Amino acid sequence: MDSTKRRRAVLLMRVSTDEQNPETQRKYLQELAEAHKADVVAEIITKESAKVGAYQEGIDKAIKAARQHKYDLLIAWDIIRISRKGIAATLTLLGHFAACGVDVLSYQQPWLSDQDGLPSDMKPLLVAIMAWIGKMENDIRSYNTKKGLEAAKAKGKKLGRPFGAKDSYKRTRRWEVSPVTDYW
Repeated sequence: MDSTKRRRAVLLMRVSTDEQNPETQRKYLQELAEAHKADVVAEIITKESAKVGAYQEGIDKAIKAARQHKYDLLIAWDIIRISRKGIAATLTLLGHFAACGVDVLSYQQPWLSDQDGLPSDMKPLLVAIMAWIGKMENDIRSYNTKKGLEAAKAKGKKLGRPFGAKDSYKRTRRWEVSPVTDYW
């Protein structure tokens, strides 16, 4: 790549609750893009759990755009924000991006960058460890939630909506792709 040419970056941000704000991540991810001489061409912002389908739709859009060579750098807050599906799924996903010529950077894991001096054969090991940690966090959270619901049910608490109740508003997916320019 011509060293004078700036790269095109997509920022990947995810927050799990309405109380969280992607602006916190955006500032640091933009700084990381600038440090890597990249212009931000789009942002993928998901405002719900990574387990929910909307997050996968955002990742699918990122892969589709990568295949179309619309950007060459994906910057996430944390490698765990990219996938919580375990080692194989995370390495496969990163492999998809690499096959499309997209480098993946993480603010929380600077060792993903080629600029850190870490031997390249160590990176898959470290990614695997982080992917395992992300999956375990997810599994533990799910287990604790299920046990809490079982305990509440055992105490006689009625769970869920009353029979026949409907939403008072139309449900929508809570993800957005915010192109800085018209890349999508």
